Amino acid sequence: MSWKFFGWVAGGLMFLLLVLVGLGAGDSFLEFFIFNLDTDGVELSEIRNPVLGLSDEEAIDAFDEEFVLFLLYSINVHELRNAPISFEEPRMEILVDDKIYNARVEKGRVYVGVGEIEREDVIVKTSASEAVKMLRDKNYISSSFRSGGSTMELVAGRAKLFGKGYLSIYESVTN
Repeated sequence: MSWKFFGWVAGGLMFLLLVLVGLGAGDSFLEFFIFNLDTDGVELSEIRNPVLGLSDEEAIDAFDEEFVLFLLYSINVHELRNAPISFEEPRMEILVDDKIYNARVEKGRVYVGVGEIEREDVIVKTSASEAVKMLRDKNYISSSFRSGGSTMELVAGRAKLFGKGYLSIYESVTN
């Protein structure tokens, strides 16, 4: 067989992929085969909001990984996916006042720990008081990021951030 034949086959497959995507039938194909998306994660409704029953002062004093976890689910971090081709999982650092937390997403589940993490994709910075406001009112999240009370620094390259799904989260919290 000649190289010309393989060129035609590759061209035909690309055309078919474009048609599927154009018709909307390709979304599932892209998520499953290219982005390796697994939707068996925990729903926000399955996690108890840690600020419930606490005053703002009590919530700020008690702020820990559980608060970070709920906040990350509130901004849909669980929808992040492994990078195409490398399958590298999403990783982030969250700086709350003088404490450093880390998070990674594995198959739709968010895991939060204390301390720095290597090769983070983004760094989220906020204060405990801002985080408590965001946990009390989900609509306040974008206000906090727009006003500068919270920030999200994009560390990884745009292609990696797009592949993992960060750019849509960044847009939703900053717009």
